[in-house]
Amino acid sequence: MLKTVKDKIICVVLDDGGKTEQGLFLPETSKKDYKKIKVVEMGPDVSDAVNTDDRLIVSGMQGAPFKVDGVEHLVITEDQILFISEDEKITC
Repeated sequence: MLKTVKDKIICVVLDDGGKTEQGLFLPETSKKDYKKIKVVEMGPDVSDAVNTDDRLIVSGMQGAPFKVDGVEHLVITEDQILFISEDEKITC
């Protein structure tokens, strides 16, 4: 189990396979611009605007990446969130 502190948010990186909704493959350079992630754990200082299982969009260079059992995770702070996505179809 992962546990975080203060204003840190642990997320799973959601991989869309590098494809658009129409099935077109995206080049590696465009996949680095933004990341779609899902919140799995939050520190006690994170505001009520962010909840577990929220899907977030962050800049591709934000956060500290790490892997657990081969699954890519990202630790971010709340101020690194660009927006909370209510639409699962958004691709980055």
